[in-house]
Amino acid sequence: MVDDEKGADGERVRLRLAWVDFEEADVLSANQIVSQFLEEGLFVVSFGMVTPPFLTGSADERKEQAEALGFLPVRTLARIALTPLGMRAMIDTLQANLEKYEQRFQAQPLNREDLEE
Repeated sequence: MVDDEKGADGERVRLRLAWVDFEEADVLSANQIVSQFLEEGLFVVSFGMVTPPFLTGSADERKEQAEALGFLPVRTLARIALTPLGMRAMIDTLQANLEKYEQRFQAQPLNREDLEE
């Protein structure tokens, strides 16, 4: 539900939210995420995808090829701007969903250290 502005009588109007085109939207796979805070009071969350390079040859040749790359490009998939309230709602939603996943699949809770691997 979302509250609209107060009407002339001072009462709020509550409208039900309905997701449209939900099933038709592309599902993109992201393996990189960056969050920024802007001076204007918005958070920008950017999602991206890194694809490993195709390296061939011996271990030494692959190492040399990798070093010659210098960096791996991250292809930006989406950038989402959120208010602080929207950011809190996203964090709470993601946290609740992760906890449900861990309970359902009896998975070990994921730690920040797991991200460094």
